[in-house]
Amino acid sequence: MKRKVKRITEDQATKMVTEYLETGLSLKEIRRKYDVKSDGTIYYWIRKLGLSMPTEEELKIQAMMKEEQTKGSKEEELEKKLEKFQKELEYQKLKADAYKKMIEIAEREFSITIRKKFGPKQ
Repeated sequence: MKRKVKRITEDQATKMVTEYLETGLSLKEIRRKYDVKSDGTIYYWIRKLGLSMPTEEELKIQAMMKEEQTKGSKEEELEKKLEKFQKELEYQKLKADAYKKMIEIAEREFSITIRKKFGPKQ
């Protein structure tokens, strides 16, 4: 009785190997998922495709790149907040100017002093 040999296409092998290298799943989990009989098959395809496990240095670089990308979104969020606060500040300045103008008009029209005078009492 001849044993059937399951052939793996290059596309399937590429998918299997990249998933193994990128997700951190164990060989046993990958073998079960893709119905592969031995670890050697996976190692064979890793060598054939010219791929390898990332080194610690490469992992650190990838982590730093992800952190920079998150900082980019944080910076955008902070810039939006800053813009919002600047608009609010401008509105408050206009409001203060309006109150000053209103007090000036009231003092002139009604001939009364509204503003408090500082200094010694006279």
